[in-house]
Amino acid sequence: MTKKRFWQSSWFPGLLICLLFFSMGWSDSMKSLEWRAYGIGSRLLPAPEAKDSLEIIAIDEASLEELGEWPWPRSLLAVMVKKLDGVNARTIGITLPMDTAQSEFGVRRLDSIRDQYEGKYEKTVKDMLFVARQRLDTDGALAVSLKRSANTVLAISYGMNNDRRIRATSENRQQALESYAVKGFNPSSGGWEKYVPSVLTSGLTEVAQALPPIPMLAEHSAAGMLDESLDHYSNSLVSPLLLKFADSYYPSFSLMYVARSLGFDVDDIVFKPGQDVRLGQLELDTDPAYRVYPRLYQQSPEQNALPVHSFLDVYYNRIKTEHFTDKNVLIGITAASQVDQVTIPGGDTMTPLIITGHLINNLLHNDYLKVPASALSVQLISLALVAIYLMFVLPRLGFWTGLVTSLLLLFIMFNVHFGIMIIGQQWLPLALPTVALMFGVIAVAVRRKIEESHKLTQEHLFESNLTLGQHLQALGQLDQAFEKYRVCPINEVMQDRLYSLALDFERRRQFSKAIMVFEHISQKQPGFRDIKKRIKKNLELQDMVVLNKNGRSSASATLILTDKGVQKPMLGRYEIEKEIGRGAMGMVYLGRDPKIGRTVAIKPMALAEEFEAEELEQVRSRFMREAETAGRLNHQNIVTIYDVGEEQELSYIAMDYLKGKDLSHFSKDGSLLPIDVVMQIGIQVASALDFAHRHDVVHRDIKPANIIYDEYDHSVKVTDFGVAYLSNSSKTKTGTMLGTPYFMSPEQAGGDKVDGRSDLFSLGITLYQLSTGQLPFVAETLSGQLNKICNEKQIDAVKLRKEVPLCLSRIINKALNKERENRYSSGAQMAKALRKCRKTSNPDLDISQG
Repeated sequence: MTKKRFWQSSWFPGLLICLLFFSMGWSDSMKSLEWRAYGIGSRLLPAPEAKDSLEIIAIDEASLEELGEWPWPRSLLAVMVKKLDGVNARTIGITLPMDTAQSEFGVRRLDSIRDQYEGKYEKTVKDMLFVARQRLDTDGALAVSLKRSANTVLAISYGMNNDRRIRATSENRQQALESYAVKGFNPSSGGWEKYVPSVLTSGLTEVAQALPPIPMLAEHSAAGMLDESLDHYSNSLVSPLLLKFADSYYPSFSLMYVARSLGFDVDDIVFKPGQDVRLGQLELDTDPAYRVYPRLYQQSPEQNALPVHSFLDVYYNRIKTEHFTDKNVLIGITAASQVDQVTIPGGDTMTPLIITGHLINNLLHNDYLKVPASALSVQLISLALVAIYLMFVLPRLGFWTGLVTSLLLLFIMFNVHFGIMIIGQQWLPLALPTVALMFGVIAVAVRRKIEESHKLTQEHLFESNLTLGQHLQALGQLDQAFEKYRVCPINEVMQDRLYSLALDFERRRQFSKAIMVFEHISQKQPGFRDIKKRIKKNLELQDMVVLNKNGRSSASATLILTDKGVQKPMLGRYEIEKEIGRGAMGMVYLGRDPKIGRTVAIKPMALAEEFEAEELEQVRSRFMREAETAGRLNHQNIVTIYDVGEEQELSYIAMDYLKGKDLSHFSKDGSLLPIDVVMQIGIQVASALDFAHRHDVVHRDIKPANIIYDEYDHSVKVTDFGVAYLSNSSKTKTGTMLGTPYFMSPEQAGGDKVDGRSDLFSLGITLYQLSTGQLPFVAETLSGQLNKICNEKQIDAVKLRKEVPLCLSRIINKALNKERENRYSSGAQMAKALRKCRKTSNPDLDISQG
């Protein structure tokens, strides 16, 4: 079995999910999810009871209708500040932008007229100009009121998204802005926390621009960055108390208002490293970005949680100003035509002025939601515990047990998240580990189902392959059985089956295959039984194997492995001594029958390696039948066949062991036999063929290699009766014809039925080659070769070798006639013609030798 990769381990999905969600902590989608979870929890929080310490004076629609369209002259605000200061209001906050001068052009024009006509007009005119200037100088009127009050807070307007045109900042404006900055504050670079992806480590809030009140107003009042919108985080009320612009840090309007209400200035605000802000004895708990999480006070549709008064009513004394004595007062716009409503948790809407009032009261009375200093550590520990659960606990639980346990953990995490918010009024951001747990459980469950399905499929496949392999092994189809066994996992059952298969290969003397099976077992169990010993012995036997010219084992597959060692190879009842020849159909071995001491030539043929499975049985049956028929041919020029048989998948023929050489040794220039000897050989071969044809045996592959000639006694033996048909009528597994088709007859080349005259045609080609040293039909391709045999005439032999008598040339030409009817009708007729030609060519020769 292949060793599992680390990503295939049961713990890997849990680790991957947790790492993925940890890295997603920096993403906007995960931060949005955390804020949504916070928003849900904040909606579940019971609203605190409102404290009666802040009053709101709202510029509503009624005020705009009565006092005029917006923007108003700042003199109206000056009147309101004067009224409130007159009754000793504790702190006055104005949330209106004051970054542009309102009456600068008119005042300058009146001053120019006064200077131009100084001393040239009466006192009445001078008084009129003075009154006109006072009424026109609304900025000056407000500045005078602010100077008298000395406890007002103005707004520094800003844009988070560059949604305002950035104005050029004058030197005076820059000085005014710098006067509101926090002095000596150095933000902590952070330790390990800055590497943790979380909504808590997003850093200080930065603004794109800061527009302070005009210098005339700025020198008489405190100011803070106006909280223009508290709805940045999916309906979650989150407000920064410290904001960064350029290289300076500024308190928010709400924080500065609380500071002035407690009698502190901007220099008295202490931003402690970590997540705390201190104002004297008041310590504000914030997150690491110095943000607070407001809680809206309980209110009804009929009555606001905080007292809200119309600017118009206060301006016209419809509400006595004494009502605001020692009260914190907030002035701003609530008219729907001038400001957008903000959607708050729960779906209701509220103006930014009212939300700011809730936030200020939260800070003053410690009513906001806290973020514990350990929140980030708790988030990381929760994620680590989720990772441990997904990696090491859940994979070991059953499906339903794991599902119930996971749902219980999710229930606990939800309750911890919302319970701490509702009961403890603290926020722990646990959405990240909670979602990681949810997705991790799904991933592990899906993987488990896939693995179970795969395991079930593998088990069915194992059973099927094992059963099929056993069936194939029982049928003797060992190679196919091994193919089925090798795809099965190697367990104890398979080890026994494979060992049995390897022994079967040994019995068939297929040692390389036995080694392959033993080595397959050793991959899983190297010490299984005696496989080391058997591998060694099989290797020894394989080294002794004699191979045929195609590299496939043949008779060598008969080596016997016994407890005593290695014996000589056996094929049937014959001992194999050595190789004595090679041919197109394989090797020829010298063998010995130990029972009677007869020496034989053995020709083995692995028919299973040469023929397709569907035709193998037919070929094997025909081979046995024709070989047995050839064995009954008793003629002096035909090799005697003693035995024909089959052992396992190896067929063989045992025949008379002949002395001499096959005629292929005498078929080329430089080694040609005398013409008289050639005719003598032709007479003997023709006589042998005549005898075979009369017994209904056709050779089908007459050629020099199948004729043995003994130079000492000039005897000739024709071999391969019963075998030669395989080389012409069959194809190998690759579809290529066996043998070389130089000696085929036209009917063989055309695939027609052959008879004895086909053998005579092949004999004619043999005599032509023995006489001239050349073949009559030669082409570079098989198709060209067959075309020449069927359609082209050969060159007369007499033209190629002058010793060839004319009569022999005519005999060869007749034997090579394309039409079988025009050839010699029998081998005897051709032998007679050869004897006559031999006598004519050499009258003194004793033809009885032929």
